[in-house]
This record gives sequence, C-alpha cells and structure tokens, in this order.
Amino acid sequence: MLPALLVLVGNLLGGWWVSLNAVFVFLFLTLLEVFMPEDASNDQDSNAWFPDVLLFVHAALQTLCISSLLWTLRSYEYSLAQYFLLALSVGANSGASAIVIAHELIHRKNRWYRFVGSYLLFTAGNIYFYVDHLKVHHKHVGTDLDPATARKWENVYCFFTRSLFGQIVSAWHVEKQRLKASGRSQFSFSNYLVASIVSMSFLLLFIFLWLGWVGMAVFMLHVFFANFLLEYTNY
Repeated sequence: MLPALLVLVGNLLGGWWVSLNAVFVFLFLTLLEVFMPEDASNDQDSNAWFPDVLLFVHAALQTLCISSLLWTLRSYEYSLAQYFLLALSVGANSGASAIVIAHELIHRKNRWYRFVGSYLLFTAGNIYFYVDHLKVHHKHVGTDLDPATARKWENVYCFFTRSLFGQIVSAWHVEKQRLKASGRSQFSFSNYLVASIVSMSFLLLFIFLWLGWVGMAVFMLHVFFANFLLEYTNY
C-alpha cells in the first residue's frame, strides 16, 4: 500500500514532494532488492478472504491517486522537471496498483471482479490488456502469434512499440470475430475497445477542459509510464 500512500501525500503537499513515490520505487526499493536476501517462501494465508480485500483496497487507493493527480495539477504550478516526476510517481503506482491488481481480477470468474479489473485498466489508460491477455497471450504465449512475447535479440524499446500496437490490433481482431459470431457490429459499444476508446476520449476531454493541455499531457505521460512498466514486465 505504501506507493499509493506516498503518491497521495506527495500530490497533496505539492512542490518536489510529488517525486516521493518515484524516489521510493526507483531508488529505495531498487537498493532494497539488491541488498536484501531472496525470500523463497510460499506460505499460504489461512484467511482466504483477506487477500481479496487487499485487491479492492488497491482499487480504492488507485481512484484516490488519480483524483489527487488531477487535484494537484489544478492547485499548484510546477516546473517541467516536477511535472515529469509527478507523472513518473503516479505512473509507477498505476503500473502496480492498477495494472498488476487488474491482472489478478480479470482472471476471476466473478463478473464484479472482472469489472473492477477493467476499471483499474481504464484508470491506467490501458484499452487492450483485458482482451489480448486473456484471449491471445494465454493461448499463444512463447510463439510469434503472441505480440506480448519478446522476439530473439529484440531490445526492450523495440519490443514495447511492437507489443503495444500488436496487442491493440490482436484485441480488435478478437472482438471483431466475437461480435461477428453473434451478428453484431464490430463498431458497436459491445466491442470492448470501442467502449474503452470512447470512454477514454471523454475522460481526456474533461481533463483538457479542466486542466488544459498541460494537465492532459501529464496524465498521458503517467499512462505511458504505467504501460511501459507493464510491457517491461512482459519483456
């Protein structure tokens, strides 16, 4: 929970405090991982309900973090470096509290869990993972049919670009085939990508009208960082 709490504290305090989570994640946790011994335990918690509660606490905290991002952009003036660190701090949390938690939730059979998972992906600006991960990645992982599988000798930056656009295309193809089988249009709101793109467009319009180009740019930079961390993990 600490990254989300650091994001909230940093955004509320403003100034250079917005870098709090970036320093914690990319400096402190990195050093901690280098010097701490590996934990190979695999203990099972007898309180089976408690991990599920934590998933939904993450969802609540992610909502507060995105709200605090918009609030601090409205309330304070920042330098370019501070805008960058603000986006990096919130993006690092969205890459974890949103996308990683969403990954767990979209694998559940319960529709409510999957809905919360898709909502978390939306807060991180991700429009493709829900479809591509479940319908393409798990089916074709380790082969050239999976955009999220790195190719031999491919560096992480080339992989990110190819994987990102490849997953969007493959997710669209999956939704097109699904809707075609049921006699519905691929351009309807039944298409997950169409619904996501329209919803994201309204969110960006709201951010632009409220915060201007700078606010929208910082939000999109946060989206870039969050999804780069996702694809870095895939790599």
